[in-house]
Amino acid sequence: MSNRISCVIVDDEERSRNYLFKIIGRYCPELLILGTAANMKEGIELINREQPQLIFLDIEMPDGTGFEVLKEITPYDYEVIFVTGYNDHAIRAIKVDALDYLLKPLDTDELKAAVRKASQKINKSIIKSTDFSELIQKINHQNDTLETDKLAIPTSKGIDFVFIKNIIFCEAQKNYTTFHLSEGKTLVSSKNIGEYEKKLPLELTTDSSRFFRAHKSYLVNLFYLKSYDNRESYLELTNGKKIPIAQRRRSDFLKIMR
Repeated sequence: MSNRISCVIVDDEERSRNYLFKIIGRYCPELLILGTAANMKEGIELINREQPQLIFLDIEMPDGTGFEVLKEITPYDYEVIFVTGYNDHAIRAIKVDALDYLLKPLDTDELKAAVRKASQKINKSIIKSTDFSELIQKINHQNDTLETDKLAIPTSKGIDFVFIKNIIFCEAQKNYTTFHLSEGKTLVSSKNIGEYEKKLPLELTTDSSRFFRAHKSYLVNLFYLKSYDNRESYLELTNGKKIPIAQRRRSDFLKIMR
């Protein structure tokens, strides 16, 4: 097919990157994948070199964001499909700017619909330039001003949106994270706990949620802290759970408490 649409994939999660590559090959024969990138730096280099018509772009990466990638590349006409597990306020902002997105874990029907929409724009030459700096400001403003902030948690069944203030603590289980919620419910996410440490507030917010990495396996919402046992070195939460606190993290915890 000589008229196939060229595309690239930029995503720091190897499993997501490989899965997207696989399902594009299976369900989107109109696309030609020119390459993949695992971080912001590689993504910028790949896009500048290949100048694809369509970019599948992760929002959150260790060395920056997908929005920063788009600000740094050499300007030319392209269409973007964001691939994200980002919170719903960011997704609202993306919708307002008429950009498309796929939520992790990826759904093949949603992929085909997004590709179909992008293909129509590309074939009709109606790709328009988007001011991504304004989009970033819009996302930050929404996250700063909405007290009822939620977190999008990808699970085996789809996506659960939970109020951050209802998260008591997060527990690492290898590459997965279990969320323990105030209503007694638990959710298991395919992302590791380090990813959520980046997303959850580490400073005091308007609803009093403040998270602290007490241990490599635990991220605790200090709003639910009941007591601290200095002798046994653990935090007791309001639900009765006792969370060990690592020796090297005790001084940081005590500074926060003061």
